[in-house]
Amino acid sequence: MAICFDRSPVIASQVAITLFFLVALIQVGIAAGWVPVTIVWGGSQEVLTANLRIASLMAAGILLAMAYIIHQRTIQLAPSSSLRFLSWTVTVYMCINTVGNFLSTNDFERFVFGSITSVLALCCGLVSSSNTQVLATGYEDLP
Repeated sequence: MAICFDRSPVIASQVAITLFFLVALIQVGIAAGWVPVTIVWGGSQEVLTANLRIASLMAAGILLAMAYIIHQRTIQLAPSSSLRFLSWTVTVYMCINTVGNFLSTNDFERFVFGSITSVLALCCGLVSSSNTQVLATGYEDLP
């Protein structure tokens, strides 16, 4: 006998993790000089300095940590209160980040990153608000 769990949080986490990795990859590309630095920081920076490289690498690390938190929140049978808190922290951060992106004067930040972070905020919110015990497979066999 198997219980079917709601797959929405699982799908939302997969979308969020994919987008977190995509944006982290963009940040690594910025740090390496492969992607123009003008697409971030509101377009205010035209020269890629050592500090901006470090900031982009730190941003990539933070994005990967957020992906890990959302992944863990989805696969834990009984997520701890600290994991729930962290997943809500990621959700709130992505909401604030979305507002900042949409208020940017830089078109790339406003339209591309704004769209990505709005999807991330929605997906993270769905995962964080999930009150079901969700497995990565969506099914659990009962004895």
